[in-house]
Amino acid sequence: MVPASSLLSLAVRRTFATSSSPEAPQGKPAGGIKALLREYGTVALGTYLTLSFIVFCGCLSSIVFLGINETHIAHAFTSIKAAFGFAPKTDSSAEDDAAQDAANEAKAKSSLFDILPEWARSPFVVTMGTNVLLAMAMTKLFSPLKVAI
Repeated sequence: MVPASSLLSLAVRRTFATSSSPEAPQGKPAGGIKALLREYGTVALGTYLTLSFIVFCGCLSSIVFLGINETHIAHAFTSIKAAFGFAPKTDSSAEDDAAQDAANEAKAKSSLFDILPEWARSPFVVTMGTNVLLAMAMTKLFSPLKVAI
């Protein structure tokens, strides 16, 4: 039989390590693509780039096939502003602003399009360029999901 005093001394005894173990948490864990590269190397980079390409193609094809254009985006932003309590412009001021915006846009386009070659001025190229930029922005929104996978 083991004396009660030795059982008590075993229960109270603490052990201390002089070196940190790999299981011990060392502050905040690193996240993001750098941590993935450090841990998994080029496999993580290849997976990340493949997922990025797939998401970009999905975003671009959804924009093209759904027919999203500048008017849809302007309407969406107007709805978002109204949801947050920003009052939309009245009809008379909106018409004046629309006319002024159209004049400013025509002036800006003429100065921008003057330096572009003829093939880049076509409506198809301008529309596709806008769609690609929008798809890039949408792809950036999916970054947390890609890193998590």
